[in-house]
Amino acid sequence: MPDLRTYLNACHFLQDYYHEAKQQRADFSYENWAQQLGVTSKSYLRFAVIGKRKISETLLQKFTSYFNFDEKEAEYFLILVLHSQCKVDTQKKIYAQKLIQLMRIAHQAPAVVTPSENVMANPLALVLRNLLSFGDFKKTPERLAQIMGLPLTEIENLLNQLSQDDLAVLTPEGWQSVHDSVKISSSSDRAAIRTYHRRCLQKAIESQELAIEERYFRGLNVALSEVEYKAYLQELNEFLQKTFIKYHTDQIHQRRIYQVNLTLFPWTRSVDVLNE
Repeated sequence: MPDLRTYLNACHFLQDYYHEAKQQRADFSYENWAQQLGVTSKSYLRFAVIGKRKISETLLQKFTSYFNFDEKEAEYFLILVLHSQCKVDTQKKIYAQKLIQLMRIAHQAPAVVTPSENVMANPLALVLRNLLSFGDFKKTPERLAQIMGLPLTEIENLLNQLSQDDLAVLTPEGWQSVHDSVKISSSSDRAAIRTYHRRCLQKAIESQELAIEERYFRGLNVALSEVEYKAYLQELNEFLQKTFIKYHTDQIHQRRIYQVNLTLFPWTRSVDVLNE
């Protein structure tokens, strides 16, 4: 298979794959490729590959599964498709910059960490860790306290906790995060994780007092079967992934760190009308 991360156009990648597969297997065609992908129309597949039709989200997911992309490759392919199909120059440049970023970090997997209970349960500690990962300002305790709106003593305490967990280090240039990005280990304390989410939700409640331009709330009631519920969970995870890919940056200038909370829970029991 062609090296995905050497491409800046999704169609070029797909076309090269098709031609290489055709050379290796004489019977390879758009018809049997469509069958393998689960696409009903070979014409639609061909037009999507040559750039005459848009690659839909459904087809994107089929390609992702077909090529057995890992998480990072799936991120790159998603941005590659968005970049290839974007018609707005300013947005297209953003996608191009993101592709270049992903090329550079292609071999740098997020560090898997297991923070202490105190750090894991404290949203402020993790926000501070993220703040330390930006590279365009000097991260002194005083500056960090100003940005986060916290007392200096609290910032110093949080920095000490992050340092003890090997998540932050003091350098001559100021405090720095040890890792550019992290992934919380699945073995992390579950009670601490629940405390983390509870405190995030409490902060969300408090943020209702902010000016409406600074926060956003919206609720929705929707009826879901068990199968639909699982499918919707996947859609939510994909939404978060797309949001992170689109807006991730190492520059904090004129930006604020926002918290996005997603909650999904049942109001009612399952209804079985056939037994009434």
